[in-house]
Amino acid sequence: MAEKIHNVATNIISGFLGVGKTTAVLNLFENKPADEKWAVLVNEYGKIGIDGHLYQSRGIEVREISGGCICCAQGVALQVAINRMLHDTRPDRLIIESSGIGHPGGVLKTLAGEGFKEVLALKAGICLIDPENLLNPAYRDNELFQEQIQYADVLVANKTDLASAEALAAFEQLEQTLEKEKQLITTTTRARLKPQWLDYAHTPHTHRFSFKKLPLKQEKSWQTQSYQFDRDKVFNLEALTNYLQQLAVIRLKGLVKTDSGFYLLNLATASLDIEKLPKPGSEKWNYIEVINDELDINTIEQKLSACIV
Repeated sequence: MAEKIHNVATNIISGFLGVGKTTAVLNLFENKPADEKWAVLVNEYGKIGIDGHLYQSRGIEVREISGGCICCAQGVALQVAINRMLHDTRPDRLIIESSGIGHPGGVLKTLAGEGFKEVLALKAGICLIDPENLLNPAYRDNELFQEQIQYADVLVANKTDLASAEALAAFEQLEQTLEKEKQLITTTTRARLKPQWLDYAHTPHTHRFSFKKLPLKQEKSWQTQSYQFDRDKVFNLEALTNYLQQLAVIRLKGLVKTDSGFYLLNLATASLDIEKLPKPGSEKWNYIEVINDELDINTIEQKLSACIV
C-alpha cells in the first residue's frame, strides 16, 4: 500500500498576462534542491496548453487545465487535477501556475478546503507584476490585476531592466502602501525568483486591495483564439517574426516549426520573445494562441498562413 500523501508544500505563481510566470517557474526548477521532486500544474486560458509542452520538453512533471480558469466551477477541475498529479507523481512540492486572467482567491479557497486540509501545506503565493502596467489604467483599474496583488504573500516586480523611471517609482509607491501586508516585496529581471521565497508563510488576505483615488472600471472580457496548422507545414522565421512584431494583441504564445528549427513564441505588452527549442517531445507543434479584448480572427489566420514556406 502506498504511503499516505501528507503536507505537500504548495505555491501559487500568479500574475497578469505576459509578465513571465512560465519563465519564473522554469528558473525555479533550475535551482531547486537536487533531492526534492517538484511538479507543476499549469492553467492556461486557451485550449492548446503550450506551457505544458514547454515544461515537458524540459523533463518537468506537469499536468494541464486548459480552456478556462481553474477557479471556476467550485474548483472541481482543480481538485481532480491535483489529486491525479499527487497520486501519479507524489511530489515534495507542487507549483500551480495560475492563468494570467485567473482569480487567485478562488484557487486559494479550493486549496484551503477540507479536501486538502492534511494533504497540502500552503506556502507563499508569489505574484509577478510588470511595473509598466502600473501606469496603464487598463491594467491598474482591472479587478483581476488588483486581486492578484491582494492575495500575494510575495510581490515581485519583473522586467525592471526594461521599466521606465516612472514605472519604477510607481512600484516603489505601491511597495510603501503594501509593506505591512506582504512577506516580501522585491524586484527582479528575466523572472529570476529565489527558491527560498517559496518557503515564506502563506497568510489569508481579506483586505480588498485598490489603488486610492482611481476609479474602478468594469473588468474586460477577453477573447481567445487557437490556430492549429498541419504539422508538416514550415514557417519562414523571418516573415513570421516581422508579422508578430506588428501584431497589436495583449498576449500570444506559440510553438512552431520554422525553416530554422522549432521555436517558442511569446508576445506580451508589444514585446516579442522567440526561443529556439529542441524538437518537442510531443506531436503538438504549429499551434498559436492569441488573447485580446477584440480579435479579427480571419485576418490573423490569413497573415499567419502567409508566413508558411
